[in-house]
Amino acid sequence: RLPLFAKKEYHEIPSIVVNHMTDLDDIHEMLYDIECWLADRTTTICIDTETYSADDLWKPWPGTGQGHCRLFQIGTADRVWGVEAQKWHGVVDEICRMVWRSEHPIVYANCKYDLHVMRKEGWPYSPAQAEDVLILHRLTNPELAFHNLKYIAETHLGGWAAEGKKKL
Repeated sequence: RLPLFAKKEYHEIPSIVVNHMTDLDDIHEMLYDIECWLADRTTTICIDTETYSADDLWKPWPGTGQGHCRLFQIGTADRVWGVEAQKWHGVVDEICRMVWRSEHPIVYANCKYDLHVMRKEGWPYSPAQAEDVLILHRLTNPELAFHNLKYIAETHLGGWAAEGKKKL
C-alpha cells in the first residue's frame, strides 16, 4: 500500500501482467485481449512506443536501414503486451488498424511523439482518439516545471513507479 496524491489515502497496487509477444500463440492471445478491451468502452487502453533514441528519431533503426520504433506497447491497468516492433511490424500494423477502426479513446504520455513514431512506421493512427496525460498534467499543474511521465509517476506513486523505465 502507498499514499496516492496529497490526500494521504492508501490504495493497493494492482498486480500487472506484462507479456512479451514472441510467437504465433502469443499473437492470438494478444489480439483476443485487444478485441476484448476495445469492445468494452469503459476500459482505459494505453499505447506507448520506444525508439532507439529520441535524438535518432529521424534515423532508421541502427544496422538495419529500416524502422524507428524498437518496442510497441499496448495495455490496460492490469495487462500489458510488448511487441518487438521491427520483428513483428505487420502485427503492430494490424493492432493499430484494430484500434483505429474502433474509435476507442487511447491514452498516451506524450502523444505527439508516439503518433509521430507511428506515422514514420506507416502504422494507422487517429489524433482524435488520443488522450494525453502529459497535456492534462500541464493544464492542471501549470505552476510546475516538470511534466514528464517519470516525474508524474514518482510524485504521485513513489520511486517504484519509474523503475520500469530502466528496463525499457
